Amino acid sequence: NNDTGGLANLTVESCREFLLNANGADQSVPFHEPAVMQKYAACGSMVWDAEAPRGLNVVGQHWPIFLITNFWDPPILLPQEVEQEMLSSSPRQQRPPTPMAAAALEAMQRPGVTEQLHGTIGSDSWEGHRRSRDRAPHAFVLPFYDTNIGHWMKQHGSMNPLQSYEMQSILQPGDTVIDVGANLGCYTLPFAERVGAAGKVIAVEPFRWLRQIVASNVAINGLSNVWLPPVGLGAARARFEAR
Repeated sequence: NNDTGGLANLTVESCREFLLNANGADQSVPFHEPAVMQKYAACGSMVWDAEAPRGLNVVGQHWPIFLITNFWDPPILLPQEVEQEMLSSSPRQQRPPTPMAAAALEAMQRPGVTEQLHGTIGSDSWEGHRRSRDRAPHAFVLPFYDTNIGHWMKQHGSMNPLQSYEMQSILQPGDTVIDVGANLGCYTLPFAERVGAAGKVIAVEPFRWLRQIVASNVAINGLSNVWLPPVGLGAARARFEAR
């Protein structure tokens, strides 16, 4: 159903229904008309904004997997008020960006592909919508049988939220971070948010299945600045086969 209705009359439930049935590949419906695309964009933002109870599903074929949705609290990204409290007790000067980071930050000022797309249909950009919000929902893919780090992430979004905040506090937009032993990605995700799309996170996890979990968590949280090389780090060059 691509009936646009009025954008002012949209509800979260009507948007969910609309997005579930939207299909731009179906040539029998006028999905790519500006009014329909505006509704599509507006509904995406509305559903993203909707705070709902934390969700848990169990999926999986060869082994069970938790899918955690609507994770709002505690915040994954270092909250502004927590950072201000940290700075008041331990002041820190902002570092000048490296030439590479400065170039990346400058490039981010130019409209990206999605901003140009939103511009052509006359809707607010996703980037602008996200910047206008202090809070954000997250989701996690977690191994059902990981009752250690996986359970901490399920409940707290991190194996150690305070440690995560402390490490985030030394990062700036445009920084490059190397996360050695990324495991499930509980630090990879906030690092990637903290350094922004102009920054980079190189997450190193040598075990294939864990690396797939990290990649799933990066993808499900819409992060574009994470690299996951299929390697391990050590003092010497060598080859090994990881499960």
